Formats: sequence, structure tokens, C-alpha cells
Amino acid sequence: MRYARHYAPILTALIAALASSSTLLAAEPPDTTDWTCEFCPADTGTTASVTLGVDYLDTDGDAFTDFRGQKDGLNGRISGWLRQRYNDDGYMDLLLEDFGIGTGRMRLVHGTRGVWGMDMRYRVIPHRTGYDAMTPFTGGRNQQLPQSWAPGATTGLMSGLTAALHPVSLGTDRRRFELAFDLPLSRRWNVDASFQRDDVRGRRALGANIATTISQLAAPIDRRTDQWQLGSSWQGDGYMASINYRVSRYTDDIGAITWENPFISGFGTLQGRLASTPDNEFQMLTGDFRYDLPGRTRVSLSYGVGSGEQRTPYIPATINPGLTVAALPATSLRGDVDVTRWDLRVTSRPWRGVGLRFSHHRDDRDNRSPVDLYPEVTTDAFVGGLVANVPYDFRRERTELAAEVRLARIMRLELSASNRKNHRSMQEVLETDEDQLSASLRMQVGSRVTLLAAFDNIDRTGSDYNVIPGITDAQNPRLRKYYMADLNRTRSRFRVDVQVRDDMMLGLAADFSDDTYPDTEIGLLDASTKDLTADFTWSPGERLSVTAYAADQRIESSQAGSSAFTTADWLATDRDDVRVLGATLAYQLDGPWTLAGSFDLSRYDGRTDVSAGASTPVFPDLRSDLTRVNLSLAHRSEGSAAYRFGVLWERLETDDWALDGVSYATLPGMVALGLTSPTYDAVMVYAELDYGF
Repeated sequence: MRYARHYAPILTALIAALASSSTLLAAEPPDTTDWTCEFCPADTGTTASVTLGVDYLDTDGDAFTDFRGQKDGLNGRISGWLRQRYNDDGYMDLLLEDFGIGTGRMRLVHGTRGVWGMDMRYRVIPHRTGYDAMTPFTGGRNQQLPQSWAPGATTGLMSGLTAALHPVSLGTDRRRFELAFDLPLSRRWNVDASFQRDDVRGRRALGANIATTISQLAAPIDRRTDQWQLGSSWQGDGYMASINYRVSRYTDDIGAITWENPFISGFGTLQGRLASTPDNEFQMLTGDFRYDLPGRTRVSLSYGVGSGEQRTPYIPATINPGLTVAALPATSLRGDVDVTRWDLRVTSRPWRGVGLRFSHHRDDRDNRSPVDLYPEVTTDAFVGGLVANVPYDFRRERTELAAEVRLARIMRLELSASNRKNHRSMQEVLETDEDQLSASLRMQVGSRVTLLAAFDNIDRTGSDYNVIPGITDAQNPRLRKYYMADLNRTRSRFRVDVQVRDDMMLGLAADFSDDTYPDTEIGLLDASTKDLTADFTWSPGERLSVTAYAADQRIESSQAGSSAFTTADWLATDRDDVRVLGATLAYQLDGPWTLAGSFDLSRYDGRTDVSAGASTPVFPDLRSDLTRVNLSLAHRSEGSAAYRFGVLWERLETDDWALDGVSYATLPGMVALGLTSPTYDAVMVYAELDYGF
């Protein structure tokens, strides 16, 4: 582990402070026998609840199980909680949720109030990303074809392709483990530490090129992220100070993917190789200080310095024995990046009904990675010249001044002005300057109506747009990347909440935004968004409650391009429409029975139109429809047991022209996985028993 030289003295001071506290750590806990409360209820003993669930799932598509973890057929799960309180202020809480179906969550909290505390968590998250995938490849890091494989110039000439296909699942299983300790050394001094590990394993679709051919691989994923944190805080009279040291380490156990070439190659390339994400490490030391001044004014300052490094060894520039390539200039990137961040925030309420806020944020990145000349090899087939890596730095600054004023008992006004400055090196635009003005007004009209209106205006300008030095790939000089280009943005938001009557509430909201890029000739020209939402609640009595919602969103944009590498000669317009509608109902039947139901409907439509003369391509529309109906009947009495029965019906229909119809041999130059857009029709019948003691 490498420690940045400029903050080694601070880290040394932190370690010394923690070491000097060893006598306090070994001391007896404080005597709490005199800490009595005559009016506090007794809170000791054990309470618990366990929930046993079983369901039967019938679905014709695996997409229904994404993030759910269930399988087609019978599934069982267990959930519950345990709460323990001791006479010496000790406590323990245990929570289990959905264990037994490939997903679940556990949390254990244990300790003694004022002495120590521990919080341990574990969670499993399944995520399925590919459906109906088929591949002729087998293996993990080394993707191999059958021994009898006969290469072909195109997929149609591969005689053994169909026979070699076998199903393969795509997706990941994420396992997250967290452990945190809290140790109050005194009434004012506290020490805490934590650890978190994320393990992600599975397979993903990976496009691997050799010359002009592509092999879609079911590439393995095996990565791990570890994060450590050690901190200490001190609470004084009118001030608070803390210091924290954090380390994050990313490890990829794949290293590189090697695959056999299924095509006949005129370049003699029998295999290809791609590197995976390199291992890296980042560490940061931060200090926070807060001080309360007279006049209800608070000053907060946060400062941090960090350093990242990447030392993963390079893989060869190519493994094609028929190519003559210059040697790599180093065994690894030797990447080093230093980061400095600080935040200043001042809040004040100098007069009644007036609030002021000032903040300034700065984020510096200094990339100290060395610049070397590397041999250029494209798709393991074409050798170019020598190219240099381009490390870039940036500095981001944001300053904001805001005021909140209560104009009257029923009216509140908030105004803010902010400025963002971005300074970059080795980028097309070295500096951008962005100003934002915002205003919002909230009014209470009578006792039943609340109104909100908010407006924002953003203007961004930048320095001259230039070609990046050292970049050999051609770029049209008329192109403007949208996040660097000059921008004018307006946004307005409105909301009204009406208490129609004592048992009925209605909310309506509208959100509009418009973006224009005035100096862009090639690139994103404009974009607009319109959002309309409504929500409704009704509780006519103790037995019935109804909620409903509806929303409509439309996103439109246009961009220009040049196929001739000159002025704009084609224009594309995109329109995305999203509509959602839903309602829930709960009705208390006679006795301890409750009938509940919900309905959810969402639809997405996407359309792209391209204007490029007589040969204008036609893109099919994108579509997604999701319908869900859930009905349940629950029984709960004054005893310790409760149970619930229900049925869930869910249907998903999607059309994605980039996936649908592209089978393993549809394209002559690509061995595809044959992925399809997710579609299913699922019915799930479930029952749950909840027992408390």
C-alpha cells in the first residue's frame, strides 16, 4: 500500500492518537447505576417474529426472476426478526429477509449503549442480464471451440456452428458484507471503524473483434471491491471535529479473456485476447470541522487528500504470431493520481424568517502517470505506428449563495445563484464556466391548498474547441461534445396539493425543461423534457383506503452528423414516451380479514427518425409494456399468528430491434449469442405465515 507523502504526517498523528487511547479502551465501562429515569418504561427481554413463505411460480421467461431470485416451480423463503434487551443497557437486533430463494438480507446489531456497538450486514443480489443466449464457446478465461470446429469465412459457411451451440446464462450474483464498530471513549470522544466487501461473479456479453469479424462471448466476471474506514470524532461545546482514513481496493481475478477465432482469417490470427479491468487502489484522508457562531450561524469545513494507483501488468499488444510489433515501453502503466477536495459551507438565520447559505466546493485531480509511446495494434490484425497515452487533469469548482425568506405567514421564497468552473488538461475544451439562477415560491392558500413554483436558468460557455494534442484518431473539427459545448437550459416546475375534503387528497405536478446548444453544428443540438404527474388518496372510512397515481414523460432531442467528414449532412430526431398508471386498494372485511389489491401499468415507446436524403435508413420503434396485478387476503388477530394468501400476475412485452431477430448466424461477420429482449407472462401464487413471540 502506497501512502502519499504530503499527508503522511497527518496519518502518523492519527495513528499516534489512537495508540495513546489504549488505556481508555482497556478501562472499565462507566458506572451507570445512578443513571435512572423514573418515567422510562422497562425495556428488557426478548421479542421475535418469524415469517415462513412459500410460492409457486409459473412463467415462460427468465426475466421475471431478475433481482427476485426465484425459480420456475416451488420456492420457499424465511424472514424474521429478533429483539433482545438486557438489564445493563445491552441490546441485540437480528433481521432476516427472504433467505432461501437466491436473494436475501441479514443484519445483526449488538452492543451496550454508551460503551460499544457493532453493526453487521450481509446481502445477496441476483441480476440476470441475458435471455435465450446460445454459444459454441466453452470455458472461462480461455474461450474454446470444439476440437472438430471447421472455421468459415462467414457464419453461413461454418458447418458445425448449429451443432456446437449450447445454452449459457448471463448475469451476476453480488454478495455484500459490511461490518462496522462504534466505540465511545468518553461523552465527547468517539472512534469508529468499518469494512465492506462486494463480490460479483457471473457472466456478461462481450464483443471480441479480430480484423472485421466479431465473436460475442459469454465472458466470466469475478471481481471484488474492499473498503476500509477508520475514524475518530470529538464533540465540544459549540463545535465538532472528526478525522477519517479510507482505503478502497479493486481486484479482478480474470486478468484477460482469450478466445479462439471461429472465422477463417487472412491475417493468420487463430486467437485473440482482451484485458479485463485492471486492479487498482485508492486511499483518502479527510478532516471535518464544524463551529457554531453567534446569531444562529454555523461554519462547516471539510478537507481531504487522496491518492490512487494502478500497477496491473500489461498483457501483450497482440498474441498474433504473424505480426511484428515493437516492444511495450513498460511492464505496467505505473498510474498515479492525486486528489484534493475541500468544502466550505456557512448557514445562518440572522433574522426571523430569513435563512442564508453559502458554499464552495473544490475538487482537484493531478494525474502523475508517465507518458510513454505504445505500439498500436487494432483487433489483433492491423499494426500501426506508436501512440502516446494521454493522462489528463481537472479542477472543478462550485460556488453557491442562497437565501430563503418568509414573505408572509403563507408564503416562502427561495433564491439561489451558483457558478461552476471546470478546468481540464488534454481535452477539447480546457475551461467551461456555468452560471445558474434558481427561484422557488411556496404558498399556502387557505387550509387546503399548497402551491409550489420553481424556475432555473443555466448558461454555460467554454473556451475554444480544439483537437486534443497527441490524439491520432480523426475527429471532425465541427463536432461539439454535449458536456463541453455551450449550453442554454431553462427549467420550470409546478405542483399543487389540494385537500379536496377531509378524506380526500389530490396532487398535480408538471416539470418542463429545454436545452439548446447554440454553437453546435455537429453533435447534440437540442433536447426537451415534459413530465406530468398526478396522485390521489381517498380514505372514506376506517375500512377502505385507496391510492392512485399517473405519470407521463416525453423526451425529445435532435442531433446532427456528417458522413462525409465535412458539414452536417444528416439529422436524427429521437422521441421517448413513458406512461405509468397504478392504484392500490385495501378493505377491512368483517372480523380480522383484510383484502388488498394493486394494479400497475407502464409503457415505453421510443422512435428515431433520420433525415439523410434518398437513402435514409428506417429504424424500427422501441417498445416496452409492463402490467402487474396483485391480490391478497390477510388474517391478523390479537394472537401471535397471522397469515396471508395472494396471487400475482405480471406480463412484460418488449421490442428491441438491436436484439430481436439477430440470431447466432444472422450477420455473416458475427457469431452472436442470439440474445432477445425480455418478454414473459408469469403467475405466482403465494402464502405466508407470520408468528410472533
